[in-house]
Amino acid sequence: MKQVKMKYLVLLGMLCAVLLSAEAKKWEIKVWSGNSVSKDNRLTEAFNKSTDGDILELQNDITVNADAELKLTPKQTSKKVTVTSKEGNTFRIINYGESYGVKIKAGTTLVMSNVTYDCAGYPQIEDVFNLEAQNGQKVARMILEHGATICNAHMKTYYNYENAVIHIKRGAVFTMRPGSAILNCKN
Repeated sequence: MKQVKMKYLVLLGMLCAVLLSAEAKKWEIKVWSGNSVSKDNRLTEAFNKSTDGDILELQNDITVNADAELKLTPKQTSKKVTVTSKEGNTFRIINYGESYGVKIKAGTTLVMSNVTYDCAGYPQIEDVFNLEAQNGQKVARMILEHGATICNAHMKTYYNYENAVIHIKRGAVFTMRPGSAILNCKN
C-alpha cells in the first residue's frame, strides 16, 4: 500500500511540474517608434513569440504601422492569445494605415479584452480583421470580450476587392460577448 501511495505522489508531483512549466506568459507591450511610420510591426513579433494561452498586455496606446498576423509555428497545433490593457486602463491599438489589418490564421484564436482597436477614420482597403477559412480541423477564431471595441473603420472599394471590418471566411468563428462593441464602422 505504501509503495502505491508513493508512486501516486511521485506521479502527482511530476504532473504539477509539467503544468507549471507550460504556464502561459504575460508579455508587456509598450509604445514603440513613437509617431514614426516605421514598417516594423512589433504586434506581429509579439504574436510570433507567444505560445498558447499567452497574454499581451498593453501598457499604453500603440500604433500599428504594418499588417499583423497570428499564426501557428510548425510545432504548434493551436494557439490562443489574449490582447488586453494594463489593469484599470483601456488602451488603444491605433491603425493609421489604409491597408493594415490583422490576419488570424486557422488554428489560432485572438481574444481581445478591455482594449480598443481604432482605425482613426482612415479609409481601409484591406480587411481590418481577416479570419482565415477552416483548414481541415483547424479553425480561426476571434473573441471580443467585455471592454473590447473595434471602431472608426471605413471600408472603401479597391479594384473590386472584397473587404470588411471583420471578414469571416468559411468555417471561421467570430464571437462578441456582452460589453464588447463595434462602433462607427462602415463596410
